[in-house]
Amino acid sequence: MLKSKTYDGVVYKTFKEACFARGILDDDQVFIDGLVEASQCCFGDYVRNFFAMLLLSDSLSRPAHVWSQTWHILAEDILKKKRDVFKNQGFYIFYHPCFVTYRVLLFSRYLF
Repeated sequence: MLKSKTYDGVVYKTFKEACFARGILDDDQVFIDGLVEASQCCFGDYVRNFFAMLLLSDSLSRPAHVWSQTWHILAEDILKKKRDVFKNQGFYIFYHPCFVTYRVLLFSRYLF
C-alpha cells in the first residue's frame, strides 16, 4: 500500500479519496446546495441546464457524487412532461434503484 493513500490510519482505495479526507479537494457541497436552492424557485429545465453547465465546465470534483445527491431534483418534473406528451395522466415511469445505477454507469464516461 502506498502511504499517500493513508490518512489518519485509514487506507483509502484511491489517492483521490485520500485527498478528499485530507481536505485538499473540494467536496462539491456548494454545487449540491446550489442545485437544491435552484430547484426551489426554478423550473426543472433550468436546474438540469445548470447541472449540465457544471459538467461541461469541469467544475465538479466528483460529478457522480453530485448526481447521486441530486438526481431526484433533476428528474422531478419529467413524469409530468411525459404524461403531457403522451396525453395520458395515468402514465407511469418505473423506478428502481438498480435502474438509476445502470444509467449512471451508462453515462459514467461523462460523469467521471
